[in-house]
Amino acid sequence: MEICTLPTVVFDTANPQFQENRVFNHQHAAKFTGAFWLAILSERAQQKGWAVMTVDMFLRTPSARAVCISEMVTPYTKTLLAQGVVPTVLICGESPNVAWDFYHRLGKHAHPYHHAYVFRGAAKYVDPHVHVQPLYWPNAQRDTLPGSAWSEREYLVMIASNKERYAVNPKKPLIGLRRLAKQMLWNGLQLIDPLFRFPDLYQERLNAISYFAEVPGFRLYGTAWDKPIGAMKFRLAARRAGGKPVDDKLATMARFRFALCFENCVFPGYVTEKIFDCFLAGCIPVYWGAPDIEDFVPRETFIDYRNFSTYAELDRYLREMTETAVHRYLQAAQDFLASPAFDKFTVDNLVANVLTHLEQEFGAL
Repeated sequence: MEICTLPTVVFDTANPQFQENRVFNHQHAAKFTGAFWLAILSERAQQKGWAVMTVDMFLRTPSARAVCISEMVTPYTKTLLAQGVVPTVLICGESPNVAWDFYHRLGKHAHPYHHAYVFRGAAKYVDPHVHVQPLYWPNAQRDTLPGSAWSEREYLVMIASNKERYAVNPKKPLIGLRRLAKQMLWNGLQLIDPLFRFPDLYQERLNAISYFAEVPGFRLYGTAWDKPIGAMKFRLAARRAGGKPVDDKLATMARFRFALCFENCVFPGYVTEKIFDCFLAGCIPVYWGAPDIEDFVPRETFIDYRNFSTYAELDRYLREMTETAVHRYLQAAQDFLASPAFDKFTVDNLVANVLTHLEQEFGAL
């Protein structure tokens, strides 16, 4: 077996789309939300004389001086640690609405690592000896697209995948029983673990689509809207609103004035690319997600859906918005993107911080 003689950074991932070092390719990484920072990290790490490889490649070409960055935990994690790879960084960009098993065992999973990057709401569940870093979503750009003139833009858009908390594989038998089992599991989690007592916004996305599908000027884009997920009335509403995938999310959003920008759950610090994509596309986000959103993004930059009691009320507000108010929202977003406050939400910030951890680790080996 060939042995790597360079200090080695291992990216521990179970995602087959990332393995074979593909995530370090700029063009490939750019296809996946939140992954581009890994391509930049690889580039800068190699400039320092380090080898960088995904876990599957490392297991074929091990190194005596290796540290790892783990994307949550994977089927390879125990093997890496048993081989003496130093568990340096644990990072999770998923919400507990998706990665429920990881979050439920977060203390145990984080224990071996020296640093953990998690959303604010999960920080207190990490072992106290681990250095917890707040995860700020790593945006690859901060310049707004030219887009269409405001007067030429369409009304309202939502770009989201068709998902739900209790979804099961429709290709397997006993769909109803498996859905019921998953719902019971969630009920149990919420009973025993306070971390899981947060509202689910997957259902609220469906409610919004159901209302706005009847409103002129609304369009829905995203994947899996033709799949048997959710009640038939929501699938029919999605079909009326479009429900087609898009190749370029920002370019599509740049054709619209407003965007329904709902995270998949209400969880402290869980602020993803969705609101930043709106800013970059020059459209005004209607946001619902992190309850502490104003700690991360200025309130002047977005419309807070929590201020409305119904979608009809929101619809009236959007349609009656004055040019002065429009300019105020758009200018506030531009000012934020150009400000030092946005720096922590950039790829460069996350890469610089992780490189510092890796340098310290190699210095101690």
